[in-house]
Amino acid sequence: EIIDNIKSNGTIVLNSDDNFFHYHKKIALKKKLKALSFGIQNKNSFTKLIKIKKKVKDKYEMLIKINNSTYSFYSNNDNKNNIYNILASLTALYSFLDIKKLNKNIFLNFKLPLGRGDISKLKIKGKNINLIDESYNSNPLSVKVALENFDKIFKKKNKKYLILGDMLELGKHSVNQHKLLSKEINKTNINKVYVIGKHIKKTFTNLKPNKKGKILPKNFNIINLINDDLKNNDYL
Repeated sequence: EIIDNIKSNGTIVLNSDDNFFHYHKKIALKKKLKALSFGIQNKNSFTKLIKIKKKVKDKYEMLIKINNSTYSFYSNNDNKNNIYNILASLTALYSFLDIKKLNKNIFLNFKLPLGRGDISKLKIKGKNINLIDESYNSNPLSVKVALENFDKIFKKKNKKYLILGDMLELGKHSVNQHKLLSKEINKTNINKVYVIGKHIKKTFTNLKPNKKGKILPKNFNIINLINDDLKNNDYL
């Protein structure tokens, strides 16, 4: 996923954890752009998350290495989408200013975009439903991150339900990427998975039997799912 293109100095910022990182980097180099990378998993990233320290007073301290120098910044959550945004921002800022001069609290007021992990508590027919919206610009990496975030939620006696639609604009990679998604889901503690769409059926087919919910034919079937299957304080 290409995060930012800094045209003024011919630099492009790329997520090195993304499946298409090398493809995008190849294009960038052909266009004679300087490619700077950021990531959490990839150890060779220009900007790399080293560690997130324990939460203290509603904030997390992040140790981040940028071009072999380590810096400390605070975040109000450890949501991976938030961390990726911070890493991307720091990589872009590196081309314009001295990172050492940035305030450690600069990212504390950052808010996630709608559809990237925001949680709502809905009251439907006398029961509370914890709705987690991860629908913004769905792609293989963002879905993987959404699954990891969902997996971290401690559910006690309540169940976790997942509804997935198609990941679009994947071209010839679509079938394979949807199949790969099932492997990520099978590793989670999500109880049931429901799908709606053409390509996402490839994901559903490869799920463990105990995780298979239903293939939903129409959007309005989601309402029936909420009314009939979800119990009080379940997660969707």
